[in-house]
Amino acid sequence: MRVSVLLTLSKIVFMLAISAFMGCSSPHQAEVEIAADVTIDAELSPQADAEATVEAASQRDLGRQYAKGEGVEQDYDQAFSLIEQAAEKGLVEAQVALGRLYSRRKKEAQDYAAARLWFQRAARQGSTQAMEAIALMCVRGQGGVESYEQAAEWLRLAVGAGSLGATYSLANYYMEGLGVEQDTEMGMDLLKQSASLGYGYSIDYLVREAQRNNVDAQDFLCNLVVGPEFDTELWQSYRSTLDE
Repeated sequence: MRVSVLLTLSKIVFMLAISAFMGCSSPHQAEVEIAADVTIDAELSPQADAEATVEAASQRDLGRQYAKGEGVEQDYDQAFSLIEQAAEKGLVEAQVALGRLYSRRKKEAQDYAAARLWFQRAARQGSTQAMEAIALMCVRGQGGVESYEQAAEWLRLAVGAGSLGATYSLANYYMEGLGVEQDTEMGMDLLKQSASLGYGYSIDYLVREAQRNNVDAQDFLCNLVVGPEFDTELWQSYRSTLDE
């Protein structure tokens, strides 16, 4: 019977992943309060004008070519210089890339403080990648003190901006009580919110919880509507495995 359950759950994971392409929305929407001291402030990092943006995008693309050695001789210094120029023009993708370059350079050239600065600039323009990167740096104590509390604040901001990855990460924080007061109900709500939009890690988490007889996860998986071609037999089979 255990093999049957696992096979059925594997099919459910596939069905839920497909639901992301069917416009499925979740009946469970977790409300995450954004901290007042972590905000997106466009005025502090204004968007570059159209002409500068085009130039910056060209510099970013050329920088990537130098970094990968695509069509040019590989040159990391030149790549860094071009991406830095693009970042200084306000191109958010370049700011994120520059933050990563600063944090991933050879040990003697790493500059976590500079990395965090560029991630913060990108975050102020709404980049969820930058917000999540700062959260990870807070956890690792890179460029500042180690703080799950600060990491949670940045994840909340990314969740508010629509990041499914941040929603999953913040759910784990609530489930484990990392940087926040433990709240498994909030954690489950966040997992269900991102799972119903097809986020694989959240789906896997809920399937594992269902296997552990978590009734909340079981009910959610059973009741989730997966588009117009709902596989009734699949879900009835899943329900029967839970009853046995």
